[in-house]
Amino acid sequence: MKEKKRRRFSRKIRQIGRRVATGVKLLCAISILAVLVAGIRYWLQNSDVFRITQVEITGASILTEDDISDLIPIHEIEQNQRIFDIDVESYKKKIEAHPYIAFASLGRKFPKTLKIELSERIPVAYLILDKIYLVDKEGYLLPKITGKEKFADCPVITGITVSKPILGSQIQNERLLNGLSFLQKFEVYLPDFKNEISEIHYNKNGEITMFMSENGVKIEFGLDDFERKLLKLRYFITHYESNYRLNNLLYINLNYRDQVIIKEVEISQ
Repeated sequence: MKEKKRRRFSRKIRQIGRRVATGVKLLCAISILAVLVAGIRYWLQNSDVFRITQVEITGASILTEDDISDLIPIHEIEQNQRIFDIDVESYKKKIEAHPYIAFASLGRKFPKTLKIELSERIPVAYLILDKIYLVDKEGYLLPKITGKEKFADCPVITGITVSKPILGSQIQNERLLNGLSFLQKFEVYLPDFKNEISEIHYNKNGEITMFMSENGVKIEFGLDDFERKLLKLRYFITHYESNYRLNNLLYINLNYRDQVIIKEVEISQ
């Protein structure tokens, strides 16, 4: 009986010894791991391996790198900051504050590059209010940019009143939004003539009159049913172009359901 107790006691001692040894090994492993983590962290925070040497900008067709540098300190980032120190959200907010930026995405491209992806608002028309603005297809008000000749062909929208226009804000004006929608439909039905639109004017009754660059042709579209009228205009131009010169036209009225009223240049005999 005493021998059994002695063996049982010895077995318990050995089990305790194994647990203690396992605990010591685990503690040593954790200590080593902690030292390694601390070392890696110190290296990451102080090594020049991850010091930014390049800021890569994509998606910019209107804004330049200098424009972006006016929003965030690109040259300072390239010279002084490590990739882990970048306050991505702060820079994102500063970039998106620009009227021409719809969305900005900033990310780290290891080991030494900050990547900036931009989605710009593209002007589709000039808007005459208290002064001349540009506007994108969703109605966001944009400032004119000096030297951007690519927007010279944008049509002018007139006859719209907006109180206290704010750059970068979306104008909630029914006439403007209808006019922008009209421009998109025009491009679908008459893509070859989209750069020939000179002006879209709203009269006091809200009716649309369009002026074309070609010979200043005036086209009456009225209040509604624009898709049917644009389709009718396309068929008319196709037929007229095959028989006459378009610059003979002065006036087109599409408000009559079954006919197109036109006025042509008087040719002296």
